[in-house]
Amino acid sequence: MSLQPAVALRLSKMVPRLASDQDGEVVATAKAIQRVLAANGVSLHELAAFLEAGPVERIVYRERVVYRDRPAEPSPKKARKPRKKPQPKQEAPQGEIDPNKDYALDFETIIRVAVSLIFTDDLSEREQGFVETMCGFASTGRDRFHMTIKQAKWFRDIAFKILGEKLPEGRAA
Repeated sequence: MSLQPAVALRLSKMVPRLASDQDGEVVATAKAIQRVLAANGVSLHELAAFLEAGPVERIVYRERVVYRDRPAEPSPKKARKPRKKPQPKQEAPQGEIDPNKDYALDFETIIRVAVSLIFTDDLSEREQGFVETMCGFASTGRDRFHMTIKQAKWFRDIAFKILGEKLPEGRAA
């Protein structure tokens, strides 16, 4: 028995109505399913056998269509790549900046300098936004706030350019 795709689509729309709380609707749906099957020359027994057989894989080649009688076999799982072990952090020699750590100014210095910088008109729009962001982070984060090396360097450069103030080099927090 082969169930045409159009018939299967119509039946798939009818079957959920069998779950209705209304007995009359369930009976009407069952009769409608019987009419659709009869119009296509299929009995309820053949429908049950078709559903029991399970899905049939269809492979379409350019020249022909091939049907397989048994369900498609699942594709093999791809082997996972092993995870890389994290490299141990190495301590930097004395006097050098360690890129594995965040170097920052203390939050009080950041707030003091940022307030002075914000009220000058010498900052570019980008610098203004950066200084305001760092000031906000420092005031809300307090001791938990740490700048990255690049942020600390840029903040020091802006402070030196605008205020002429050389800020102390920070150490790892």
